[in-house]
Amino acid sequence: MVLENIRGLPVVNNNGELVGIITKTDLTRYFADNFRGKMPVKLIYQKENLPIVRRTHSIYRVMTMLEDLNVDRVIVVEGNKPVGIITETDLSFLAPPKKVESFFKIRRREFSEMSYDRIYLIPIAEDIMTRDPIVVEEEKDASEAAKIIIDNNIGGMPVVDGKGELSGIITKFDFVRAIAREVEKLD
Repeated sequence: MVLENIRGLPVVNNNGELVGIITKTDLTRYFADNFRGKMPVKLIYQKENLPIVRRTHSIYRVMTMLEDLNVDRVIVVEGNKPVGIITETDLSFLAPPKKVESFFKIRRREFSEMSYDRIYLIPIAEDIMTRDPIVVEEEKDASEAAKIIIDNNIGGMPVVDGKGELSGIITKFDFVRAIAREVEKLD
């Protein structure tokens, strides 16, 4: 899964018959149950190339970031604190504006002359984000983070420092990588 960057693998018996599938969720659950006290979150979460947008960034910026970074979620920040999260699923339920026009005009008076400004009807991050995302502190036991992800049926969450400021993101795939590293140590 790690080498090929895939989300799941088929499980077959000795006759080559499909008997199941093992997924990132299965491995995250395994990590939660079997790695208590073995490592803190700070050893396995992603710290670089974070998918971050501001509340006022357009939906196009969000989609570009998802594609450019090959991720399935972005973190919405205010200052350096996570205030929301947007996943690919959130985007799939995005409805087009009810108006036919892509903008509307507002009138304003400037230096005794009337002028018009266009206000575009493009959704921004704040319009579609899930507010107040679940977060985990980087010093927490990683098995607790895995349990939070499983219990809340989410794919990942922001990681914060002791001040509540964003320091990274942890996803199910980070637990898959951590298990792979531990298995590699045994070989």
